[in-house]
Amino acid sequence: MGFEKLTQRLSGEGDAADVTSMIDVLFLLLLFSIVTTTSNADSLFPLEWTQSDHAPKMVLQTLVIEVSKEGRFAVDKVFVPDLESMAARVAAIKRDTGVTDVIIKTDRDAHAGHVVRILNVLQALRIDTFPITAKRE
Repeated sequence: MGFEKLTQRLSGEGDAADVTSMIDVLFLLLLFSIVTTTSNADSLFPLEWTQSDHAPKMVLQTLVIEVSKEGRFAVDKVFVPDLESMAARVAAIKRDTGVTDVIIKTDRDAHAGHVVRILNVLQALRIDTFPITAKRE
């Protein structure tokens, strides 16, 4: 009797795998990955739409201003030594590309005064719509 059970076990008879729960788990993992995927605004290159014969060339770009905890600034991943340089760089990018979307990324330990000074620069350049990002802990 023990020999018959061993033979059935080795031959695979009587074993049926129910894959229904595995399919459910795979769909849950797929759904989780779709929902939690984030888009990265820090693109290494500007995206260009297909151009028609009558439309002007348009480069889509979001300007990213970063503030370190020491109060250093970067505009589109390029270090700027002070607020005047930042204002000049933002103005040049706005003039050349027509960018009006700005994202401000700050270190959590950055002084609020640095952000206020950036907001003043953006307001002087007539850029008044922007999100301020924070990383959830």
